[in-house]
Amino acid sequence: SVDDVIHGVEMVVGQFQQVLNARGVEELDPTGEAFDPSCMEAMSAVPVTDAAQDGVVIATLKPGYRFQGREVRPALVVVGRKA
Repeated sequence: SVDDVIHGVEMVVGQFQQVLNARGVEELDPTGEAFDPSCMEAMSAVPVTDAAQDGVVIATLKPGYRFQGREVRPALVVVGRKA
């Protein structure tokens, strides 16, 4: 059934991620962190009313990756900007 196929694919993806992590690949999800242009790429900015969210990553569109401490791909993020 379709549910069995979906479950199988999810298992394979999980195993693949475990192998990558064991080899030193880290997935980066900076949601809630301050925007850092050295390891993130802002895809858009959204207006926020709370000053605490100004310059903070509101959402991660694609996670970034680091391999043995070196950036492989920056995270693609949405950043809050005080209106």
